[in-house]
Amino acid sequence: MATRTPSLGGLDRGEWGWTIFEFARAPAATIIFMFVFAPYFTRFVVGDTVKGVEYWGMANAIGAVLIACLAPVIGAVVDRMGRRKPWLILAVVLLAMAEGSLWFALPSGQGGLSWRTIVMVLALSAFLVEVTAMLHNAMLDTVAAPAQAGRLSGFGYAASNAGTLCALGAMLVFIVLPASGTILIPGMGIGQWLDAASHQHDRLAGPYAAAWLVLFTVPFALLTPDKPASGVPVFKAVTEGVAQLWETVRRARSMANIGRFLLARMIYNDAIIALQAYAAIYGASVFGWESSDILIFALMLATACALGGLIASRADGAIGSRGVIVYGNFAIGTMLILMVSCSQDQILFVPVTSLLRGTSLFALPASLPEMVFIIAFLVLGAVATMVLVSSRSLLVKLCPPGMATQFFGIYSLSGYATAFAGHALVAGVTAASNSLTLGIASLLLLLTIGLFLMREVREERAEPVVSPAIA
Repeated sequence: MATRTPSLGGLDRGEWGWTIFEFARAPAATIIFMFVFAPYFTRFVVGDTVKGVEYWGMANAIGAVLIACLAPVIGAVVDRMGRRKPWLILAVVLLAMAEGSLWFALPSGQGGLSWRTIVMVLALSAFLVEVTAMLHNAMLDTVAAPAQAGRLSGFGYAASNAGTLCALGAMLVFIVLPASGTILIPGMGIGQWLDAASHQHDRLAGPYAAAWLVLFTVPFALLTPDKPASGVPVFKAVTEGVAQLWETVRRARSMANIGRFLLARMIYNDAIIALQAYAAIYGASVFGWESSDILIFALMLATACALGGLIASRADGAIGSRGVIVYGNFAIGTMLILMVSCSQDQILFVPVTSLLRGTSLFALPASLPEMVFIIAFLVLGAVATMVLVSSRSLLVKLCPPGMATQFFGIYSLSGYATAFAGHALVAGVTAASNSLTLGIASLLLLLTIGLFLMREVREERAEPVVSPAIA
């Protein structure tokens, strides 16, 4: 690990470079896959909302298959080659090219890329987003000692949410609002010159996210240290990497502790992913939110998650990574119960009087139950970020020396192998009960199973696994 040189905020140059990449990468995912391009694609590119949702799900499913099949292998091969930064920069360049091409995703009937081509571009983008995360996460053991991994991981997640907040805020002020005729800063409303008929303000999401990614990857490339090259040729690295991965799988029973953690993380992560996906849907369904309300909520949530990352950087060192995960999942369950107990006129399933309605929360008009729902989800978002922070730092503490990239590849696989479970549980319970409230509440089952599995997880490093083909 590189010699530490204290710098701004107690982080050295390498740690700052590693952290800034989170600021660069997050908008590449959130702008495309959550808040801007996703609703545009489903509503306007396909021309049929139902078909649009189907094709969007197809793109994410293909991306998930690519991740499940290739991420562990890529991780094992990169571990054998030593250096991670060149491969990460290559993935960034490919991701920027893929997302930049979405400018040509014109509305239905106006030409441009076909929906099939767009689906493949989105699937490739989803895969590359996860590859960049895997390689970046693996570099955590290069820039920080295991005891400091939680602190730096927390700063990273805070920077990630800060990146989302800044990128979304800038897009809202300079592009989206001016495109609808609202100019907050005279002379800076780029959106007013875009063609609304061809949805240029929506299509700009691709090049915008790509430019943000490339721009803020530069400090990472200049500041962050890397492992030295192993000198192993590419072909040999592939054969030895695959052999190493197979040996890891073959000897899985000897690493039961890390296996239990990856299984637990896979399950509680499913619940967290589903909660994030259905928060805006629940708000729109129960409280009648419009698109502007959802965007304001998204900005508030990004702020809360950034604070959660900063808190986690302290909490991880105070009570340990496992402690943050266990207590955090319990808190998420509590906030989930509070959220689903709120409706237009109820809190904790108890009716509230009309005298308590008509208040507001920041810029979002809200009744009292709505305010309670929003606050509960902001707390849930902050705590969920803390759980994600400590999950990453716990893997750094558990994985065998010299195998970080391989295990973060498996970590990526575990994050997608059953990612459908949370969605399927919500959909199934909602359909059976005809109640979105019960559907979302069913995620308590996944949180409980995750907590049960975490009982046996210990914070101790696994022994290294060496394939006979390498030895």
